[in-house]
Amino acid sequence: MEKHSGRSVTEQSVLITGATSGIGRATAELLALDGFRVFGTGRHPATARVDGVALLPLEVTSNESVAACVAEVKRQTDGQLDVLINNAGTGILVLFAMLRFFRRQTGSIGAADLLVLLLIADAAQNGMAGEYKSVTDGIILVATIVGWEYFLDWLGSRSPWFEKVIERSPLLLIRDGKVFSQNLRSELITEQDLLAHLRRNGLAGPEEVAQCFLEGDGHISVVPYRRALRPSQEETPH
Repeated sequence: MEKHSGRSVTEQSVLITGATSGIGRATAELLALDGFRVFGTGRHPATARVDGVALLPLEVTSNESVAACVAEVKRQTDGQLDVLINNAGTGILVLFAMLRFFRRQTGSIGAADLLVLLLIADAAQNGMAGEYKSVTDGIILVATIVGWEYFLDWLGSRSPWFEKVIERSPLLLIRDGKVFSQNLRSELITEQDLLAHLRRNGLAGPEEVAQCFLEGDGHISVVPYRRALRPSQEETPH
């Protein structure tokens, strides 16, 4: 029998939150079929049945509920839980939406996207905590926030004026090997941070840089001199 961490599969215990429906339920059933001892949680486990899975009540936003669930799992496993899979709430929907609709060309998340993530997290928590009537209400709110983010990105791509409002202009950090220390200080960037970024780009120092900018999305872009030429060595027109 296959071993994991010195224990057989049948001896290993798994706890899956949000296991009464959807992906969480399918994962719990699959692990149970593979011989794992599976515990699943849900807000109303008494109304659900998952084959081969011991269902426990859990409200992830309640400290008391979390403590009670932990105590019960410890009791049934003698304090030995091998795997925890956190599947509760609307996080998977949020992840799908962000990857599907907001994949930047740079593959980065800007300040506006970070704000959206925070808003989505708060909305999802409210949906799970019961401030709304159901998790569905929380999903609708998440979809609304995602829709606004998409609309703002679309409007910025169509309107140069609006793009200037929501996107910062590039800030010059280095030109012809000269570091603009005042611009570094205004953005709370140390020279050591800048040098580290240059090294990650294969450059020994500012003297190898033609231009360097702090872009509107917070990333630093570097335009190096051609390796064979420096300002004093550049070819002059004939």
